[in-house]
Amino acid sequence: MDFLAGLSIAVPVFFTVSGDPKVPDSGTAVYTVYDQAGEPITGLIDVPLSTGPTTTRTIISISQTYTSISSGRFSKLTVIVRFVHGGMPHTLRIPVRLVPFINYSASPADVRSYCGVNASELPDGDIDIFEAFLTIESIVGQTELAAALAAGTKVEVSANMAILYAAALSVLPSLQLRVAQRQSDGPLTFDRAPIKDFSKLYGETQSLLTEALNLVTGRSEGDNPLLVLTTPVDPITGA
Repeated sequence: MDFLAGLSIAVPVFFTVSGDPKVPDSGTAVYTVYDQAGEPITGLIDVPLSTGPTTTRTIISISQTYTSISSGRFSKLTVIVRFVHGGMPHTLRIPVRLVPFINYSASPADVRSYCGVNASELPDGDIDIFEAFLTIESIVGQTELAAALAAGTKVEVSANMAILYAAALSVLPSLQLRVAQRQSDGPLTFDRAPIKDFSKLYGETQSLLTEALNLVTGRSEGDNPLLVLTTPVDPITGA
């Protein structure tokens, strides 16, 4: 999960075993935080977690002292939680990505809207907007993309759409296996028109991404391509 670097953060912990919530045995829950290099951070080693007879989740607070970006565009922390339930030891590994504030407006909800799915089919945690941003930044350039995202013109809209399309391309290969063709809730039933060819949607998204990048960079259609992507294999038909 992503957190803004340089701020104190609150990392949610869900005590689960094989996906089911569990209550840790009294006095057994501890956590350790590891830094970017994978070294345990002094002062954050085997820190006890307070739990009660009904505790299945808690929060780990990490001071801003430990949330700076040492180098590169982002940094990471890894939180290891150990606890005992019913006499059996268990371990949770929680990745934390520390990111700078980025001036984009693209969101997971925008990606879902573009793909035509809901949050139960494609939750926020499965949509990596920051990774999509890094992909576009590697193509356009850090300074150029920052300027585009602050342009206040069609260029800014196109820059955000490019990020959205890049994020969508990351989830589209698995989307055919995610989406429900019918959902019902008592007397209420929802039927979705079947999408027979997800590779076509993937190709259309590639084209839209190229158009958005051309607008951001000022390149014409006749210039060399900015981004070359391949069409994924259909997970259902193998075509």
